[in-house]
Amino acid sequence: MATAIQWIDQTLALGLQQGLKGRKLEMLLDNLLKLPIGVIDVWIDDWKNCGLKWPELTSQPKLRGKVTANPAQVFAAQRLGFKKILLSYRHDERVDVEGIKEALRAADGLGLETDLLLENASAISTGEVAAMAKKMHGFSIRGFAYGDAESLLEPLAALEQLAFLQTKLPMELEFHGHNTYGLATANALSAIRVGIRRIAATAGTVTRNGYAPLEEAVMGSKILLGEETTGTEKFVDACEGIAACFDAVLPVNKAIVGKHVFAHESGLHVDGVIKNPALYEAFSPEDVGAVRRLVIGKHSGTASLKNCLAGFGINLASEAGKILLQKVRRLAVLQKKALTEDQLLQLYCESNRQVV
Repeated sequence: MATAIQWIDQTLALGLQQGLKGRKLEMLLDNLLKLPIGVIDVWIDDWKNCGLKWPELTSQPKLRGKVTANPAQVFAAQRLGFKKILLSYRHDERVDVEGIKEALRAADGLGLETDLLLENASAISTGEVAAMAKKMHGFSIRGFAYGDAESLLEPLAALEQLAFLQTKLPMELEFHGHNTYGLATANALSAIRVGIRRIAATAGTVTRNGYAPLEEAVMGSKILLGEETTGTEKFVDACEGIAACFDAVLPVNKAIVGKHVFAHESGLHVDGVIKNPALYEAFSPEDVGAVRRLVIGKHSGTASLKNCLAGFGINLASEAGKILLQKVRRLAVLQKKALTEDQLLQLYCESNRQVV
């Protein structure tokens, strides 16, 4: 049986980089800990300058300190209390292999659990990536993280390149897919499909320049790839809380956690959802902490009206439903938005000339 996917959070690092302070930062971490996250990455320079008292948090087993490839950064991470580090570097004509080795040597000497991140791995050939990783042979590197910092990958290329590296690297692969063109989720699923079990993601943010949205990658791996997942029931609550920490609001049509994801208005659509939710919903709203909503508007049918009114103990007759539906659609067009429950009840009472 395949090991469970370990989701590696980049949201806290984003918050630190954007200058979140005090209570907002604490709230951000609280919300992240509600989610199925195995590792939380933070740049150690941002971490030590954020102004909070971190000693008890540094011992949090999920935290991993991101450092640049030099021994001074490694020693700084150890002094801050980190037990795990992610040593990050970029490949270019000035790449200092010996400097990377010195940093790895320092990490080994301190007994730190070390992973290596090549930020722009997608900018070079897979052969070069494999060659670079093999140059680090002899050090206690737990995993090698493949970065797509410039968002150069698309799903088929990701599938091919990562499958090749899975067979060539002597350590566990990790995938950090960026989302400039909205492909990070699909690329993450490609990585999972070839057997990579460590995937970087962000949760509840509305930027397209970050990583794969956690909620999309987790539910995509479950529904499309058959992965077993746990801890998804707080996605909506946690993602709304995270967005608030960034002074943002989740778009209503945001995949998985948007308020309109499980909202149904069209008459035929609603009739199908009432009879068999799986016709229109890939998974139950309860799986992510959402609620199904039947919207009463200009596209509604009598099935919506009957269902909504049944919640108030009202059995709507067919002929009365047709009359009420005309009134509902007329009002929805007039006010250019859906009706509230109070408006629906008022129209029902007017149609039946009685007080409910």
